[in-house]
Amino acid sequence: MQSTIISFLLLSPISFFSPRKVRGEKGNRQWKGESGERRAELVNKAPPSKALKKRLPNACIMAKATSKDLIREKLEKGYIHFSTIIEILGAPREHVVSTMKSYVDKIRHDEQYVVLKEEFSEPKEVDKLFTQFVDLELLAKDASAIAFFCFDYMPSSIEIVEPQSFTYRAADFSAFFNDMQARLHKIDRFVKELAAQHKNLLRNSNRLLRNNVLIVLTYKGAMGLDELSRRIGVPPDQLKPFAEEMVKEKYIMKEGERYSLPQKQDRKPKKTLKTVIPKAKAMKKA
Repeated sequence: MQSTIISFLLLSPISFFSPRKVRGEKGNRQWKGESGERRAELVNKAPPSKALKKRLPNACIMAKATSKDLIREKLEKGYIHFSTIIEILGAPREHVVSTMKSYVDKIRHDEQYVVLKEEFSEPKEVDKLFTQFVDLELLAKDASAIAFFCFDYMPSSIEIVEPQSFTYRAADFSAFFNDMQARLHKIDRFVKELAAQHKNLLRNSNRLLRNNVLIVLTYKGAMGLDELSRRIGVPPDQLKPFAEEMVKEKYIMKEGERYSLPQKQDRKPKKTLKTVIPKAKAMKKA
């Protein structure tokens, strides 16, 4: 509740006041009927009234004082004041902006952190992708919360503002390392499962592509790389190393710039069901 009030004071202090007129460059302008954004725009363009000059600094001072009181109160409870930068790269632009906002919302709803300040940059295009970063100022529950912040949110940088020194008990330090090891094991298991899935997917896709090459060459005869690429649907630069590997393994043969099926005597001998069954029967008779 307290942090919400701070944000409200910092972002829209003018909403506390309701002067009827503001003198601008082109004379008096009426407040009546204007939206909050329009009122803020009029105030920025026009010199503030006397009442506004008196009240606006007081609102800013009150917001800063409330923020300092909150930081001091949390620091006494063992919290750590730090700043961080989080950057996102992706496409399209709208997706990057929405993802960054949801990322910050997730941090804001995390009980281990108190968001004091957030500053979003404008998305910039980099090699057909968009990058955006946010500068955050937070309070973390303890040192382990900052360490796990790095695991969960992958910031670009971390800077501890205060306190300048830390004291740990052996039990707390042990608990921190145990929690960190549990997270590392979880990440390790996830990476190994992902690697196994990738290996299976790669093996099956290679088999599928090999069968496509063999089927096309069987029904269409010998052909060059460009025609083979057009019939299979794989770009020539990606198909060429695969076709060359099939030549080395003698699945296909290459004459000049054309690929074709090898002669029957050049093919790899394959064990079929008919050749295996007689051997089994012979073993039973023996």
